[in-house]
Amino acid sequence: MNAETVFRDEVVVDCTIYLQDMIRKIRFGYVCQDILYNRYFPVVGEGRQKAAIELLRFDCEVGANDAIKWMEEHKLRPARIEELLALVAAYPDLWRQFPKIVALGSQHLDYAYHGIYSAVGVWLHSGGKGYGLATVQLFNYFENWYCFACVRA
Repeated sequence: MNAETVFRDEVVVDCTIYLQDMIRKIRFGYVCQDILYNRYFPVVGEGRQKAAIELLRFDCEVGANDAIKWMEEHKLRPARIEELLALVAAYPDLWRQFPKIVALGSQHLDYAYHGIYSAVGVWLHSGGKGYGLATVQLFNYFENWYCFACVRA
């Protein structure tokens, strides 16, 4: 298993504003209500900070734990929700190149899905005009066209 960095840039993550305001600013086509109301994915950072974000694409199907392990071995960590939102805000047309991006750094145990862990992801919205913000269950393997947002540790 190997991964390639398909996008890299530094963005400003502004943790001084509420998560709901970060989400509304982007104008997603769809937003999962559990994310919008900050039930499971709290903002961890403080203040305004720069983050060197990379998008990785693996050369095969990969599970969440294997993706995280690969990142850690390469001095990366999975991006959190506030970092993913900062990336999408800075690059609103990124969906044209990368229709599915997962941030494994914001996870929770989702009892609605029988105790399965979920993380945050952005997908090409079904209307084809931008992203939707949703949760993704981590029991799945991610196909090799998914991108994983990560930050240089």
